[in-house]
Amino acid sequence: MPLAAVLFIVFAFAALRMTPRQLLFAWAGITVGLAAVVSSLEVPPALPAATPLQAALSTIWVSLSLGRCALLGLYGARLRRELVQRGRELADATGRLERLAMRDALTGALNRRAIMDALDTALASVDTTGGPLAVALVDLDHFKGINDRFGHPVGDDVLRRFVTVAARSLRVSDRIGRWGGEEFLVVLPASGGSDAARAVADRLREAVATHPWTEFGEALQVTVSVGVALARPGMTPGELLARADLSLYRAKRSGRDRVCVDGGDTPSQSAVTLPAIDAPGIGGTG
Repeated sequence: MPLAAVLFIVFAFAALRMTPRQLLFAWAGITVGLAAVVSSLEVPPALPAATPLQAALSTIWVSLSLGRCALLGLYGARLRRELVQRGRELADATGRLERLAMRDALTGALNRRAIMDALDTALASVDTTGGPLAVALVDLDHFKGINDRFGHPVGDDVLRRFVTVAARSLRVSDRIGRWGGEEFLVVLPASGGSDAARAVADRLREAVATHPWTEFGEALQVTVSVGVALARPGMTPGELLARADLSLYRAKRSGRDRVCVDGGDTPSQSAVTLPAIDAPGIGGTG
């Protein structure tokens, strides 16, 4: 009986990792081995085995008991596999929900909360490591006119395509999010100073200006104005965004379709640098 108990335990746990085919062969092998052991014993086991019929019946009983343990183990293995699969599906669904919660429904860019989280993380890195960081506020020029002339569905298409075009021009480490309406915020970690930040922003501006927008409407052209600000240790998100907003205001005032950096730099293109102006946020000015 101790042998049978050990067989039950080992077989039941082994069945958790066996396929049904493997389990069938193992069960048959154990049954044959058990029959050979019982028939070869000189001293009868603690089972009815006085006659060959009793020995055969005892072997069959033990074999069926082992089979029952095996089936229970196989059932447990199936439940385990289903639980693992359900766990993976749940993790995938949770991941998709988290990604959806971070994305703007119309454009697919990061939403305002997600891009602010990215900015907070980048600013924290500036405070601890002193590494360079810049942000760019990007506004689609005359976007209200696009909606008025071509219709809001075309305007939505333009916003979606802008995000695609902008993302292709940015670096892997950069993050773009919809700030509001037709305005977008780009976080530029490891920007390497004003010249490097300007180069990234100007590449984005040029990519938008040279994109073939006429597929959405005859004679449709889209340009953007970009305001760039560089972060310094101890600067708050509000302070950094206010500097970028002022730079964007300057880009708009100096003719649009250009980049201004930190409010005091000469914008790209041929715009003239304007004196400092204490201006409110310009989101939605077009």
